Amino acid sequence: MAENNRLRLIKVMEILRTKTDEENELSLGEIKEHLKMELGETFAVQDKSLREDLRALGDGGFMIDENTGKQGRKFYRHEGLFEMYEIRLLLDAVISARFLTEKETKDLIKKIKMLKSQTTAKRLQKQIFLDGVIKAKSPAVRYGIDHIRTAISDQKKITYQYGRYNVDKAFVLSHEGRVYTVHPYALIWNNDYYYLIGFYEGAGEVRHYRVDRMRDVQVKNEHFNHHNIDIPDYVNRSFHMYSGEEDVIKLKFKNGLINVIIDRFGIDADIKRADDDSFFIRTKASVSDGLVRWLLTWGSDVEVIEPASLRERIKAENEKVQKLYNI
Repeated sequence: MAENNRLRLIKVMEILRTKTDEENELSLGEIKEHLKMELGETFAVQDKSLREDLRALGDGGFMIDENTGKQGRKFYRHEGLFEMYEIRLLLDAVISARFLTEKETKDLIKKIKMLKSQTTAKRLQKQIFLDGVIKAKSPAVRYGIDHIRTAISDQKKITYQYGRYNVDKAFVLSHEGRVYTVHPYALIWNNDYYYLIGFYEGAGEVRHYRVDRMRDVQVKNEHFNHHNIDIPDYVNRSFHMYSGEEDVIKLKFKNGLINVIIDRFGIDADIKRADDDSFFIRTKASVSDGLVRWLLTWGSDVEVIEPASLRERIKAENEKVQKLYNI
């Protein structure tokens, strides 16, 4: 008898979890009907026992709300820790994550939808679009991420090989398959990709690497001492995650780009009005190909004031473009 009661309690919880929400409530009679579908037509339970089940679930932390209307008392499960907009944020993050395969994406979407009722899940499904989204072809990336997180937590060194695709779409290991030994400091998600930031022993400096370009990630049984590094500052100084020599740069932008610059550098950035049409910004940045290409996207709406070396790089790139198009 006690075993049957435990089974009934589990089924009541599952019915409330999957069948109810704020817009879809169930009366005691309707819960009984669902129990019959789950446990057989001969199943029977008294209202008193069912109310005791609901009370026990509530006492155990399963959030049940009760409404009394024209049709009597009805019950529904309060849909947990996540609000609807938070569930949508989780789904958007999973859909946009390029390091996940299509199968991994679909599996995660299915699990996230289980946080809500079936009715809500169906409504969410109508807002999910996967066609055309670029996804990883191999699940190896998530294993690499797991190894790296373990190494960061245990403060252990990792080894791996690194590479890129060539024009034939073949993945080619860098430096003839050299094994990198790195002290992993942090994993960051930038522009829909995961990056490892760490100290590369081969060069004696902090660098970053795209995790989906790493192969054969292994955790060594060798600890390292963590150097102090401001990870958010490092990321902000790296344009499109390109490495380069750090320098102070001064740029002059047209006023129409003020929101773009605040989005990129933050509201506390060193911004001063230059004239009625433009403003200056001074900041530290890694002077790299990524910075040059980012500046070129704004055309004549930006001017590099300093350093002179960066001005020359912009000029050189513009000359290459003019030569390419016979301007």
